[in-house]
Amino acid sequence: MILSFILTLLSITHLIASSLATGPTCTTISIPVSISAQNVRFPADFTTTSLLSVVGALGAVVFDSLITDSYTIVGTYCEPEVLVEGRKGTVQVLVHGATYTREYWRGDGYSDRYSWVAAASKAGYPTLAIDRLGNGDSDHPDPILAVQYPVEVETIHQIIVKLRAGTLPPPLNGRKFTKVIYVGHSYGSIIGNALATSHPQDTDALLLTGWSSTFITLIPTVLGTAVVLPASLTLPRFKSLPLGYLTINSQPGFRGLFFASPGTYDPALFDYDFANRGTITAGEAATLAFGVNTASEYTGKVFVVTGERDAIFCNVLGLNILLGGILGTQSECGDAETGYLGRSRSLFPRASAFDAFVVPDAGHCWQLHYTAEKAFGTVHEWLAKQGF
Repeated sequence: MILSFILTLLSITHLIASSLATGPTCTTISIPVSISAQNVRFPADFTTTSLLSVVGALGAVVFDSLITDSYTIVGTYCEPEVLVEGRKGTVQVLVHGATYTREYWRGDGYSDRYSWVAAASKAGYPTLAIDRLGNGDSDHPDPILAVQYPVEVETIHQIIVKLRAGTLPPPLNGRKFTKVIYVGHSYGSIIGNALATSHPQDTDALLLTGWSSTFITLIPTVLGTAVVLPASLTLPRFKSLPLGYLTINSQPGFRGLFFASPGTYDPALFDYDFANRGTITAGEAATLAFGVNTASEYTGKVFVVTGERDAIFCNVLGLNILLGGILGTQSECGDAETGYLGRSRSLFPRASAFDAFVVPDAGHCWQLHYTAEKAFGTVHEWLAKQGF
């Protein structure tokens, strides 16, 4: 009788604790990867000036420098607060853009209102948000010769192989995921496009945010507007990094690239975001445009989600970035079917599904705008509709 009473009491206590629990259960994880990739062979005296000459002459470089190495990628794995039986074997792999870290997917830690991880947790999806190579807590190898898009694609590929095989370190050792949803933002979406091109079987779905297929002509304008300089010379927290790790030094340029007009975002969040900005390597900046390719063998599902005022991917010549502060002009992504996003369908000719959503009243980093929650809901409704 006493034992039965104790067991009942424990059961009730567990139910109460479960009902009071909010938010996902998250763990930091360090993932060893060994990669081999063909990077661009840049000279040892490669400088920012050389970088601008390379990106201004797209197609003039050759990927013939074999990089074989081992790195540690650090991420945050989160079990969802809502358990959905059909989603236990599905994981969202979250890959941030340039000048950010894995904290981007938590809205910079500013508020759950801007947190992709929180939204996924409420919908029952496990997430793995990583710091890309050269960012956050992950390894920081040579910023010119090593941290280029081909090496980064291979690091993601190795992580996905481990997710499917159940060979990640604890707490995921032995946990095999049968469905992998790749979620990228900006440069992370470019990597997703490149991953689908070189490893079309890796992912079951691609969610490409802050992206379209028209980035290629804009790179020199982006670098010039942002006033990109070595991070070690401008921000004390990066003083130990080599000169090839770069960061944005113009607050107006940062605003023009990543945010829409005032009134569409919290000014305090913008200030926090700029104060905590990260880096981009010279190697990434010189090669990232080459990651925009036709994924001719990819047969998974694709959903492109981009802010209607995205100044990077809906702005071919970059004129709105240059003139926006003077004339008040803004970029316009257009209709989801016929505009920049819809035209990106051509890069995925065999995709089993391709859809797009233009996030209203939002710029490039739409996850940090007031309309983020609406877009989070739209994304997860789409995933459910596609059977995930």
